Amino acid sequence: MENKKIKKSDFEKILQSINDEIFNGQLTDIIEVTYAYKKMSCGNYWNETLFWYFAGFRFDYSHDLEQVSKITSQKLKKKIAAIDKFLKKLQKITYKSKQESIKSKILIWSLKYSRNCLEIALLWLPFELSKAWFDHGYTQKEAQTIVKQIEKLEKKNFWWKISHNQDELVLAYNYILKVFKDWKWLLNSDEQKEFKNTYIKAIKNLLDPTKELYRVKYYATNKLSKEAEEKLAANVTRWNYTKIFKTVLNDILWLDFEVVHEERSSIYDGPWFLSFPSSKTYDSMTLRRVIELIGHEIEVHCFNYRMNQRLLWNFRWAWNLEKEEGFAMTVEEFLKWKKLEDITVTRHFVIVLASEVFELEELKWFMRLYSKMTWKKYMFQHILRQKRNYPLECKWGQHKDVTYGRWIQKVLDFLKNGWDMRELYLWKISLDDIPKAKKLLKYSGRHMSDLNIPIFFGELILYLAITPPEKSNCDHFLKMLKKKYHFINFDKLDLLIVKEFVKVKVSFDRLKLV
Repeated sequence: MENKKIKKSDFEKILQSINDEIFNGQLTDIIEVTYAYKKMSCGNYWNETLFWYFAGFRFDYSHDLEQVSKITSQKLKKKIAAIDKFLKKLQKITYKSKQESIKSKILIWSLKYSRNCLEIALLWLPFELSKAWFDHGYTQKEAQTIVKQIEKLEKKNFWWKISHNQDELVLAYNYILKVFKDWKWLLNSDEQKEFKNTYIKAIKNLLDPTKELYRVKYYATNKLSKEAEEKLAANVTRWNYTKIFKTVLNDILWLDFEVVHEERSSIYDGPWFLSFPSSKTYDSMTLRRVIELIGHEIEVHCFNYRMNQRLLWNFRWAWNLEKEEGFAMTVEEFLKWKKLEDITVTRHFVIVLASEVFELEELKWFMRLYSKMTWKKYMFQHILRQKRNYPLECKWGQHKDVTYGRWIQKVLDFLKNGWDMRELYLWKISLDDIPKAKKLLKYSGRHMSDLNIPIFFGELILYLAITPPEKSNCDHFLKMLKKKYHFINFDKLDLLIVKEFVKVKVSFDRLKLV
């Protein structure tokens, strides 16, 4: 007898079409708002994400920018129209199961989020061309009208301005005061006066004078031994950190990811690969950074992507930035040897707030001084990052970056309120969709106990890296974890951690990863 092909449901057919037309990788950096710019010989910048990777125009001075604008606009509109088509279909079909109905709700919100990102890209198209050499031709009033439309869409995806939120303003103000108090000695006397009397004062003036200005208490990060700090500060070459990531991905977690190096502006987790920029900046990194990235990129992003493939029919673009980035960056903060009380989210507010408050030249000067005090090299790319979606001039900037701080706080609240940490590994979805994910597990006949989840995987690697072999053991590791994560119920986690400890320690001893 011939094997009969299993007939796909209407939802499965639509989902396949959505994966092929929308979530096929072409829109990745636009949806995630991670743009790459190429610096031109004239000193201006070409948005490679939009004009090359998406529209097909590799940088060339001979380009007719009106034609570039026209083609890019047409392609964006075509994708928006496709999303509208799929949204209508999803509203009309009959779902064959509760699982399909739940997945459809997640998918619809994901499509709406993606559509907003494409609408923003369409609106700011002339502004992005003006960062090259194109004159967008708008008056300041006309530009402000367009910016208001962009801000309305941004509010739906990333929430509202810091300058309109007194609680976040107070946090940002306190953090700037702390940075200035601790590191002003890195500035000369004139720079100190400028920073205090111009920048700190401008932000203070936004605070509501009728409200009490409370001070945030900052906790000192736990100190490691001098030997451990020296070990974590050691440089790991590209060849060696590639070997470490491959081993963790494929030999320990069995995730079947390639580690690749290509022309990119940042690290990226794709469907079957973890990609590192090929630039000299990434020729080496400290062991501390390697471990932080194992936690951020592998323990969270790569693992949850595989969970999507296994349990969510392989659709990648469930709206997930809130949980995924919030959780990944929380893991990264803990791997800096911080306790819950040490983690502050305010550093994600400061630069975004500055772009709301200062004109371009003021923002450049602020960034130079702030970079000095935070031990970072000032680059104009930092300004470009803040002005993604917006014209360079005037007081406005993108708000995706501030959501990292907001999302970290949501994840911390999730953990502090007694939720099961394993639920954060239920696919690349939002925190609000976790109850839906648990229902999907139930309807598929699975339980949380069936899932092999890498709980505290980054912590385990950090522990093995800094603890002398003769002193490292599972009981000691568990004791350390329970002290650091005192807000988590370990009743259901001990056995998982013991299995993980044995497996990882054997790999480390055999491969001498660190």
